[in-house]
Amino acid sequence: MSGGLPSDIVLKDVIPYNNKVKELERRKTELTTEKQSLTKKAAKVNSQTDTYNTKDATCAARVKAHNSKMDAYEAKVDAWNSTSHDYVVPEQRAAYEAAVAEKEKLDAEGVALHQETASINAEQKQLDVEEAQLGVEQAELTTEMTDHNAQVATWTSDQQQLETQHQQLLVEIATALQDQLDTPPTQATSMAQGGDATGPLEPTAQAAQAPGGDATSRAGQVASISYYAVKNKAPVKFQPVVAQLSPSTISKQSASAAAQLAPTATYDGLLPEENGHYKAIEIQTSTANTSQGRTAFNNALAHGGQATARLNGRPVVIDGTVTVPADDRTKDRCNKGPSFTDRGIFYIVYLPLHEQAGACVASGAFAQLGLRNYTNGKRPRLGFPLPGLTTLPLDNRARGHLIGYAMGGSNKDTRNFVPLYQQANQWMYTHAEDPVVKAIKAGGSVYVEAYPRYGDPDSVLPTSIDYDTQGDVQEECVIKNNPTGAGSHCRKGS
Repeated sequence: MSGGLPSDIVLKDVIPYNNKVKELERRKTELTTEKQSLTKKAAKVNSQTDTYNTKDATCAARVKAHNSKMDAYEAKVDAWNSTSHDYVVPEQRAAYEAAVAEKEKLDAEGVALHQETASINAEQKQLDVEEAQLGVEQAELTTEMTDHNAQVATWTSDQQQLETQHQQLLVEIATALQDQLDTPPTQATSMAQGGDATGPLEPTAQAAQAPGGDATSRAGQVASISYYAVKNKAPVKFQPVVAQLSPSTISKQSASAAAQLAPTATYDGLLPEENGHYKAIEIQTSTANTSQGRTAFNNALAHGGQATARLNGRPVVIDGTVTVPADDRTKDRCNKGPSFTDRGIFYIVYLPLHEQAGACVASGAFAQLGLRNYTNGKRPRLGFPLPGLTTLPLDNRARGHLIGYAMGGSNKDTRNFVPLYQQANQWMYTHAEDPVVKAIKAGGSVYVEAYPRYGDPDSVLPTSIDYDTQGDVQEECVIKNNPTGAGSHCRKGS
């Protein structure tokens, strides 16, 4: 947590904070290792206790059985003693010998029982030693656990204090970043404008640049955002932005929530809102950013927070997010992806072809246009084939640009063309496109959306073109694709 911050914040706050984090992590590692050791020790003591309890129970059963045998033995001795054993020999020799044999048996049984008593006493003495040793080990374990728990409590308290410091530091960082956003360096502003090519760029799906990045890294993102824009008729901004939470948003978070926050997050684009703010666009993919910090950032916005970013060189407010499904090209054989031209803050996006009545036709285009897009001079002759063009009358047909040549629109990419009646094409230029050309030629900025509408599922000819503009020209036009352009109209946009 230091890149791009003023040096005084880095030296005074960030470095000491990072050192505290490292120290807390070191202590956490030590406590984790100690807990693992104590857990093993406790398991060992518990196992020894279980073994002792088993032996003690066995010994108790042995004592019980021994006592029963002793009671039986003493009963037999009492019975023997209660009987007279005076005999006349030789007349009663047999009885005398039987009595002697019985007494010898009782004496032998008594000796065995006394030996068993001695064995049991020795076993009990050994169990007493083991019990005493277990008591010592359990006392040591209790002391160590108590000390460990005290250290954990101290660590938890220090962590909570660090969370509070983290939140305060985030507010300080956000404030510093906000100051930088409000007064960007001159060099950074200049660099953000991109290149200064003088002629219109002819895009290809392989080599053209996507707004805000190279074709490889951004093509799929722009395609995904484009589909969302087409479906929802949303005038999205394709530039990726780095959003930073406002200081007030961070300060309103709980310390535990702020502990999860990252002060900035990068998004794939922006969606304008009626209140003048924006929602940040995320692409929903298997590799999407699902980090703890990103989730906390989004949650802060979802619960009334705000972030700021820079769009086209000016600061904007972000107060929410929208998730856009990833580009799926498996459902349409014509979909080879979009193509782009990019001139810094000005760009043109040609949406992928899609299948219509068995042919591959254009689906629309977006453009943020300025003086750099203006193209003077006569348009080159067009001669490439276009599905549906030859079904129109030879003297009343045209390859209609979605983004016109004078605006820097491609003169080759079929994603920029639809077959139109020439009269409808002329109406589109006069009433919809010419005001845009004049505005950008004069140095203005205009955002353009052009969507062909295919009202007949069995025809590759569009039945109309929706042509909407924002910025220095604000119109909402519908161009009817019929022999005279009848029914076409424009009205002032919002």
